[in-house]
Amino acid sequence: MSAVTVRVLGAVELVDASGEVHPVPGRRLQTLLGRLVMQAGQVVSVDALIDAVWPDALPDSPDAALQTQVFRLRKQLRFPGAPTVETRAPGYALELGSAIVDVIEFERAVRAAIGAEPSAARALLHEALSLWGGAPYVGFEDVEPLRAEQVRLEEFHLQAIEAHAEAVWACGEPNRAITELEAFVLEHPLRAEAQATLMRALAAIGRDAEALRVFQAHRDHLVQELGLEPSPRLRRLEAAILNGEVEPAAESGGSGSERGGRCIDNLSVQRLAGEELDLAWGDLGAGSPVVVVPAWVSNLAVIIEGRDPRSSLIEHLAINHRVITYDRRGTGLSGGPVADFGVEAAVGELEAVLQHIGEPAALFAMSGAGPIALACAARRTDLVSHLVLFGTYASGPRTFGDIGRPILDLLRQRPNIATELLAGLYRPGASRASTLQFASILRDSAPMDVAAGYLEAIYNADVTGLVEAVRAPALVLHYRGDRVIPFSGGEALAAALPAARFVAKDGDWHLPDARDVGDIIDAVEELLSS
Repeated sequence: MSAVTVRVLGAVELVDASGEVHPVPGRRLQTLLGRLVMQAGQVVSVDALIDAVWPDALPDSPDAALQTQVFRLRKQLRFPGAPTVETRAPGYALELGSAIVDVIEFERAVRAAIGAEPSAARALLHEALSLWGGAPYVGFEDVEPLRAEQVRLEEFHLQAIEAHAEAVWACGEPNRAITELEAFVLEHPLRAEAQATLMRALAAIGRDAEALRVFQAHRDHLVQELGLEPSPRLRRLEAAILNGEVEPAAESGGSGSERGGRCIDNLSVQRLAGEELDLAWGDLGAGSPVVVVPAWVSNLAVIIEGRDPRSSLIEHLAINHRVITYDRRGTGLSGGPVADFGVEAAVGELEAVLQHIGEPAALFAMSGAGPIALACAARRTDLVSHLVLFGTYASGPRTFGDIGRPILDLLRQRPNIATELLAGLYRPGASRASTLQFASILRDSAPMDVAAGYLEAIYNADVTGLVEAVRAPALVLHYRGDRVIPFSGGEALAAALPAARFVAKDGDWHLPDARDVGDIIDAVEELLSS
């Protein structure tokens, strides 16, 4: 006899052992069940359940209202083999017993495929994909925990599709892999893994020209939508196909030899540890040092993968310089707790990096990193040789006015919605897929409470009293249509600096766009040669 199944992929419903569907009536009851499913077998607090079931306006007696919903849900579960809702302080737990949950079974099969040999992985992933009855928790986008699960599971589903096609290709069936991926890459043109597998499969059967067109289409979308270049892995694959080096069932791994070893995935990651300091930092290239100061949140792993807008910039800077960057406390590979989000703590981290380098360095500061670089340059003229300030400011209160508080509140209360909003400001006019991809980069860079702390510090930072003390030659660049940090912030900064050249760039973006990197590097080289 089949087990009872709780479905959250597609409609939230119950299916008994005979296959009969038991709909869960009402949005609140569906939300309650969905929230309990998220932590099946674990206690979910009363407060967390109330926040999920009533995300906008609480009832007069929240605890009593929740008890009523739990009572109603228990009535729906009164059939053989159904899970049960148990009362356990400080809340409730969904005990599955012999019942199963479609999304749990989906994840189990996908995770079992990781590291398996191709034929086993193919079978497991086929099983997993057959369980996918539709997008999870549809209609609950306004419930933050369920929205977070939607985002996570939808990404996991796309990865499963990509992994299945790769397993099919590895099993020696390139034509079938092509069939699975051709429509997929048209629908998801930004996904590098799918592009790589499709390119290899096409090359495996002699369709090299088509494989190269796949790469070019992917590159065009990345540049237009996110201002990024393709990942180092894909660039190596393109080069291998051009050279006729791709074997039918093996990836051309390459050694990252592009630009004489200055490809971004050759960034060497180390740790800088000292008293109350433990930072992950990396460097690339050789020559006079340039420190790319992290702004809001960062993740060296994301930069190395080429998914960060700074990746291409670092690569190009590393042609002639030793480029150093790092993750701030609590972010990326540094991690750890953050006791102080302010400018002073940030300057302390930057000073430690500069002292470790052992010679004066140029600072390249983007976005919220501007006040940090300015404060350091004003106080440590012995450590800072030049300043490049891109899309930044000196006074947060003057630059942002009152816009910060609503964004901060949203980030703390509904982080997924907030990161999508911010991603849309970084790249106005981008497609929904591009916005979601950039939002995922932000979420991959720091826990949301840490991100909120650093964002609040960005809005409050004010180093205008230090700007006149900056003696390092400076280059200030800003996009005219920047919606994250207004153009006026860059104008005011350039006017206040004693020795600055101001370059206004046309565009609505916030961070350096791949199409502008060449011009930006030329301007930087002109500064550094002065």
